[in-house]
Amino acid sequence: MRLKGTRYPAPKTGQRSLATLPPLALYGGSFNYVHTGVSISDGGRYFKKAARPGWFDPKRPSALAMENPDPAFTDTDIGRNSFMMHKVGAALC
Repeated sequence: MRLKGTRYPAPKTGQRSLATLPPLALYGGSFNYVHTGVSISDGGRYFKKAARPGWFDPKRPSALAMENPDPAFTDTDIGRNSFMMHKVGAALC
């Protein structure tokens, strides 16, 4: 899975807050925190949490899974301690 960058026209002066709407809609509504993790390496991509050993916690299935951007430690989940992502997502919508 690759992160598909959608290009939006540059906001006009005074409308910069409109540029935040697409990411808020994605991570607040349609992003599947249970099955999907995020990596910012190599331009960004999504990955299946279940495909990486230890990245899916059945006790906390909706925890954010985020790959460490440091190339020496990409096997470290820096989102492991996140919690209540469903409430965070609802607050972004």
